[in-house]
Amino acid sequence: MSAQWTVNEGSHAFVTVYFWDENGVAVIPTAATYRIDDVSSNQKVVAAVALPAPMAVSKIITITPAENTILNVKNRFEERRITVLFTYSAGAKTGTDEFVYAVKNLYGV
Repeated sequence: MSAQWTVNEGSHAFVTVYFWDENGVAVIPTAATYRIDDVSSNQKVVAAVALPAPMAVSKIITITPAENTILNVKNRFEERRITVLFTYSAGAKTGTDEFVYAVKNLYGV
């Protein structure tokens, strides 16, 4: 899997997630969480965080500069995986998705 976009080390990033059911119809989840992991090391960058209410068919995840810090200064880029888990239909059904992005090492930031 390759990163879909790149963010500079130490910068904010914003990811909009959309929630779809098994038929591709937009749904409003009853609950949703996300986590961020470093792809190459499987190191947890952000433990599971609940997306705040009110829920909607889409939500924006704000990734902080501290969460976009390079873990290994020898890397030019590091891939991060955002994994989203959600429930819908009054909690009776679940959905998941992931998004991979790259953090660019600015060497000295």
